[in-house]
Amino acid sequence: MQSIRELADSPKALWDLHAYFNFNESAGFSFDRKLLLSGNFDLGLLNYLDRSIRKFILELEDPNSYAVHINHIDRQFQYLDFAERIFTLCPYTASWLNRRFNTEKFQKIYFPVNPKYVRFESSRPIDVIYAGRIVHELIVPNFISPITDFKYCWVCDDPHPLVTHKSIPYSDKMRLHALSKIAVVHNLLFWNQQYVKNATLIEGWNNNLALKWLKETNPGLSPQFKSRTIEAAMSGCVILCLKDRWNVIEEWFDPSSEFIYYESISELKHLLNLISSNYESYKWIGENAQQKALSLYSTNAFVALIESL
Repeated sequence: MQSIRELADSPKALWDLHAYFNFNESAGFSFDRKLLLSGNFDLGLLNYLDRSIRKFILELEDPNSYAVHINHIDRQFQYLDFAERIFTLCPYTASWLNRRFNTEKFQKIYFPVNPKYVRFESSRPIDVIYAGRIVHELIVPNFISPITDFKYCWVCDDPHPLVTHKSIPYSDKMRLHALSKIAVVHNLLFWNQQYVKNATLIEGWNNNLALKWLKETNPGLSPQFKSRTIEAAMSGCVILCLKDRWNVIEEWFDPSSEFIYYESISELKHLLNLISSNYESYKWIGENAQQKALSLYSTNAFVALIESL
């Protein structure tokens, strides 16, 4: 079983904690009679754990856990029997579950990024970077096509002619961020109709502000705070974030000084042109976000949070 201090030196802890804590690979990590478990761990493991060990859970898939795992909320109810705290990326799901189960155990959390992978380059020759897969047909026209008029970088695991860096190591991805002036981000999930059907079978689903408007659009939309946002902040990029009805980024960053919203493709293109042409006048925004992220949202900060409980 891996120690929590070793987590801070694991590259998988940076961008794929969910896979890192897969039960077949690692049950979790422990320290000082405490154990942190992934939200996907095998509940059967509890039969073999010392009951005196204090247990914590890290959920990285909310709210889309409800799209695929129909009984996920029943599983979360079981957490209350043994977990002292359940961390989730979704603040709306945390509030909903606390109300639903009359508890205070669910707590919002940022996506921890390891500062040892942050690079500091002498210049930023890339105008703009986008990191993310083609999870829906809306991705390319809304987030990729607008950046192709600039010196851009698209890091993606899917094949597409506009992808500049396919399936690269995490360290290379972080270096590309450090070489980029601007990062375009969004914090949305795109739900197909089957996923919407699954989630809306849950009694009281529409009391969760993350799920409340699923049926109003096609595809269904919900918020999810993405690792790409923290990675861009850690790297000092000027973040251009798509404004939506939730704006979950404001749970962690200030729109007046640490990122910039855009609301349309035309506005995104305008901001890309303005900032790439006058980067020295805007780089302070990225520097502010970087200072906050390195101080408050790193794996080291997450470790300190667990150790303080």
